[in-house]
Amino acid sequence: VVLRAEGEGLRDTSLGDLRTFSLLRNQQADSDAPSPSHSHSERPTVREVQGEVPLTDLAVTPLGDGGFSVSYRPGGMGEVAIEVSLKGVEVTGSPFRLRVGPAEADPPNCTVELGGALAEAVVRVGLVSSVEVRSFDVFGNERTAGGDTFEAWLLSPGADGSAERKVLALEEMGDGSYTCAFSMAAPGAHELHVHLDGQPISDSPYLIDVAAGADAPAVEPPLPEGSPADAPAGADGFAQVALEPQPPVNAVPAATAAGESASVAAAPADEDLL
Repeated sequence: VVLRAEGEGLRDTSLGDLRTFSLLRNQQADSDAPSPSHSHSERPTVREVQGEVPLTDLAVTPLGDGGFSVSYRPGGMGEVAIEVSLKGVEVTGSPFRLRVGPAEADPPNCTVELGGALAEAVVRVGLVSSVEVRSFDVFGNERTAGGDTFEAWLLSPGADGSAERKVLALEEMGDGSYTCAFSMAAPGAHELHVHLDGQPISDSPYLIDVAAGADAPAVEPPLPEGSPADAPAGADGFAQVALEPQPPVNAVPAATAAGESASVAAAPADEDLL
């Protein structure tokens, strides 16, 4: 009996997936031969001959037309060669070489690494923060290709006290990681949510307490021209200002020379006015 192998189970696959392929009679070669009745000794042998990927749950089931259905699950990741033979003779194309990669991403196993301002002891408004999401499968293997549908968003305190939702655009890096950068616009309690296929990933949501931005330097009001602040500084660092002496209010004018008395005109006596 001449058999040929075909099916998805002979192509690259993912860890833990149930894979199947068929062993069919070559009708051109066996057109004149009757359909055989299978005995245990006539069943094909299927085994891995290269690589370190075991074939688990291996089953070979006879079909009514003289062919067989083969099913298995890859029990590891890497390269593997599958040999298929009947009565010691390999079928055409054997051994079949394929690669086994990680399984599909599993939300509870995926992780987030916080960077930028989020890695500081105090997160402040306006500082750039970063997020890196890493994809892992159900077996804990890190995925090394993209294609996962992660979603990320921030819930931030709004001006009216309600929560505002801001969607974050994750960039696919092609190696199983997804990144984005953003900044907080307001102080208060924020929530970072990351979901995969509608399910929260590990530890999501992440609670972030944001403080106000760094204190700005105090701005003094401008001083009028001629004020001490505008005068040049002296050797001691203090402003040098020339002050004009002002006479006291209701004071008698000072003498014009040292030792002279102030002269005051006396009021005329009454008799002089008569």
